[in-house]
Amino acid sequence: MRSRGRYRALRGALVGAISMSFASLALALPQDGCTVWGVPRTTPSADFTPLDDGAILRHEMTGLEWQRCPLGQEWDGAACTGTVLRLNWQEALQAAAAAGDDWRLPSIRELYTIVELCRIPAINLVAFPLEPPTVGHDVSFWSASPGADGGAWVVSFHLGDVGRGGVNQSYPVRLVRGGE
Repeated sequence: MRSRGRYRALRGALVGAISMSFASLALALPQDGCTVWGVPRTTPSADFTPLDDGAILRHEMTGLEWQRCPLGQEWDGAACTGTVLRLNWQEALQAAAAAGDDWRLPSIRELYTIVELCRIPAINLVAFPLEPPTVGHDVSFWSASPGADGGAWVVSFHLGDVGRGGVNQSYPVRLVRGGE
């Protein structure tokens, strides 16, 4: 009987200690799982100022100016028209350098600032329309940030996650200017 009593007391103390540890851990974690790198969880349309008849959007939170449409498309005043170019990383860097007017491929941090967290697709479709076939499946865009393994960082605007693309894979490009 004595050993059962000790077992129950020890078990109760152990369960209490574990519960307190999990409670302390939960308090230490961010309460909003949708906030990463200090980026607000949404990118409302009010955060963007249209320039050049709406073909360029200035993100007021960062001061960055974004081409509204991916390379290969043009803004017609209401939508992006044309065919999105999907380029390998070297082609994306070359196309950005050839664009002029200080346009460049964004860093991974810059590209992530226009992710609409906790939404699918993970981009403000009013600000940055995607061609209809891309909505509902992965749409990753190149960044200028190289990965440690010889690849480069991409942002998926389907789920809002960051990953690495192989330099020979083909992804769309959205150019930015200002900032870094």
